[in-house]
Amino acid sequence: MNLIWLLLRASRVNVAIAVLTGLISGGCSARLIALINSAVNNQSTDNLLWYFVGLALIVLFASVI
Repeated sequence: MNLIWLLLRASRVNVAIAVLTGLISGGCSARLIALINSAVNNQSTDNLLWYFVGLALIVLFASVI
């Protein structure tokens, strides 16, 4: 717990950016798994390629930042 307070005192902006990108990356990863699951089960595959590419790029960029 002391480490969290130390990080917050040192740079609140960096901690906020890390939390935000973690949430975005985690949410997009979960949606990507759900998208793959729906494709495997042959449920509405309209624009599947574009959704996959978009989510994959968001996950990639969020994990790099």
